[in-house]
Amino acid sequence: MNLLQEKRMDKNPEIISLVAKYGALFAYIAIGLAGIFGLDIVAGKKISIWYITGTSCMAICAGWLAWRWCMAHPTLDPGITVPVVTLCSRDFLIILRMINWKGVLGRIFRIETKSEE
Repeated sequence: MNLLQEKRMDKNPEIISLVAKYGALFAYIAIGLAGIFGLDIVAGKKISIWYITGTSCMAICAGWLAWRWCMAHPTLDPGITVPVVTLCSRDFLIILRMINWKGVLGRIFRIETKSEE
């Protein structure tokens, strides 16, 4: 019993703080991913390995950006913000793909673009 007490993790407080900080991030992203996949299962969507990979990559990217945003703005609660942004990540990217970027850039820079007809 004495041997167990001598090998405590208090000798490495950097490891403990790293696990506590990024463990929470991964937990928050996992909550959002569980919501995404749960909604897809209930909706009867076909779930493949590529769908899981793509959705997970989008969610991790959005969750990490939300995490950094929460670190820069301490008034935001990352326990709520990160899972919600992770849950909505696919919808944000679908909206970004729906925008006609040629038309937007043409209006900003006053450039005439050819219409595809």
